[in-house]
Amino acid sequence: MSETSSFLDPATLIDPRAFFRSLRDEKPVYFDETLGAWIVTRHQEVGYVLSTPDKFSNRLAYFTRNNFEAEVNEVLTRDGIGPFIEVPPMTDPPAHTRIRRLINLAFSSRRIKKFQDYIEDISSRLLDSAIEKDVVDFVADVAVPMPVAVIADMLCVPEERSDDIKRWTRAYTACAGNRIKDAEEARQIGAELAEMQNFIMGHIKERRNHAEDDVLGDLVNARTAEGDEPLSDEEIVAIAAAFLVAGHETSTVAVTAIAKFFAEQPDYVERLRNSPKQEEDIRQFCEEIMRLNPPVKMLPRVSLTDVEVGDTVIPGESFVLSVMASGNEDDLVFGSDAAQFCPGRKNANKHHSFGAGPHLCVGNMLARAELKTITRLLVEKVDSIEIAEELSFESYEPVVLDINMQLKKLMLRMDGRK
Repeated sequence: MSETSSFLDPATLIDPRAFFRSLRDEKPVYFDETLGAWIVTRHQEVGYVLSTPDKFSNRLAYFTRNNFEAEVNEVLTRDGIGPFIEVPPMTDPPAHTRIRRLINLAFSSRRIKKFQDYIEDISSRLLDSAIEKDVVDFVADVAVPMPVAVIADMLCVPEERSDDIKRWTRAYTACAGNRIKDAEEARQIGAELAEMQNFIMGHIKERRNHAEDDVLGDLVNARTAEGDEPLSDEEIVAIAAAFLVAGHETSTVAVTAIAKFFAEQPDYVERLRNSPKQEEDIRQFCEEIMRLNPPVKMLPRVSLTDVEVGDTVIPGESFVLSVMASGNEDDLVFGSDAAQFCPGRKNANKHHSFGAGPHLCVGNMLARAELKTITRLLVEKVDSIEIAEELSFESYEPVVLDINMQLKKLMLRMDGRK
């Protein structure tokens, strides 16, 4: 096993299973000199790092000074509402606790159920259009526009402005991923982020003047039994911006994984179609897909003090990468077949694909609703599905905030059911 290079080798990261297994077996907690980070790979230790913010800081892991930050913030101050303030997931308790309680009111099961009809409608329309084509890029034609449309609808962005969301997302992730090349690009990105801020701010003002039964209305009017200070306009703008970006990128990865699996294992389509307990089987199927295909393979933290993790002491002020994709395949939790797909796996939902602890993904119920819907519709609408263009290195691209390679296109042939 290479000591450090595999984390920087895109070819390895396209399918890192063997690499991660070697880490779990040989050195489950170790310092990677190339990355300058401690790597944690077993399920129990991964969960411990993610679940103990008093020992491992989320805020310090994300809020480091980026190149050209001053240029971006200058434009935001002049043309928007100012630099984005710190909100989950980029905060620690107690600040995180207050904001998370208020956000939870907007992403309740009641709210998600209200969006189920829209999730069904947009998914069905996109699949019908894709099936009509001889060959379809499932990523571009289904996996991207479906969650973009859903999160846009939740945040009152008209469906026809989906291209704006993609543009704002590129600008936001360029800052978060420290990918800005020069001051000129920084000013352009600042202008796009200011446009996003002003768009969201306009809707917030409308909700403050006229109550609406939607997610922004929930955020504006959120009050907790604990008497938390309500969210400010600046906090809501930052929260909504984060949702617009994170709310669709991760779902895109997971939806793509489902289509790829069906194309490679077509017998499972028939198996789900004929199941007498289809709803439960689809739920378990989606959990197993998420376990083996986490949209974010690892999350960063910074240790606040010397901490013993497993049998290793991680020094204070260390950068730590908690590798959920590895923990999700830990034999000690999921058995000797942990690296294999098992649609009826009873404990599949023990995966860390949505994180763990107080920073568990606030949109996990929405993501699960999207995945179950697209799975059921594929089973109902598609008679056969196959990969039309062999996957290659060029089919993948890195994901921001993650040492991770994901499919950027997936060319499929899909025949609709007669």
